[in-house]
Amino acid sequence: MYKAVFVIGMCIALATPAFAIAPMTSKYCAQLRGAAGAKPDCTFKSLHDCRVSLKGKGGGHCYRIHG
Repeated sequence: MYKAVFVIGMCIALATPAFAIAPMTSKYCAQLRGAAGAKPDCTFKSLHDCRVSLKGKGGGHCYRIHG
C-alpha cells in the first residue's frame, strides 16, 4: 500500500517541473485596420507592445496565438 502511494507521489513530483520549465508561450499578432488581405505581424511578446505598435499605425486589433 505504502509503496503504491510512494510511486504515485514520485510520478506527480517528477511531472510537475516539466510544466514549470516549458510553459505555453504566447505570441501576439497585430492586424491593421483596412488590411483584410494583409498578413498579420506576429512578432509581439505582449499585448501592450502590440497595442502600442497599432496606435502608431492608425489602428487595428491585436490577438493572441499559442505556439
